[in-house]
Amino acid sequence: MKADGFSLDDKRAPIEENDIPDIIERFHSLTNPPTVSDSTLGERTLPQSADADSPLNEGARARTEQSFLVPKQEIAGNDYDLSINKYKKVEYVPVEYPSTAEIMADLHELEMDITAGLSELEGML
Repeated sequence: MKADGFSLDDKRAPIEENDIPDIIERFHSLTNPPTVSDSTLGERTLPQSADADSPLNEGARARTEQSFLVPKQEIAGNDYDLSINKYKKVEYVPVEYPSTAEIMADLHELEMDITAGLSELEGML
């Protein structure tokens, strides 16, 4: 759950973000879960036309999503450790930064703007 419908400050004012209705809908849909074997839980096994974000397809959600199912055998194999990091897969997105030369050029340009501004201020005195 990312948001419960209330702000995190001491006032707990209602806010628009609220995951509780989605959680309840997904929980109720688990009474009739999709027919997915334990070995394929968390893998995209539904056809491309199926909506993987639908609560009815909870078993087909990837382990990179906010919620997903884990086979009982895997949980037992981890000594019933329910730490999310044991089961959730993290997708690392490489961050591209500007080159050092570009950063230095930007800094020199800013320095020239600051110097010009200071000269203008001194001229007003």
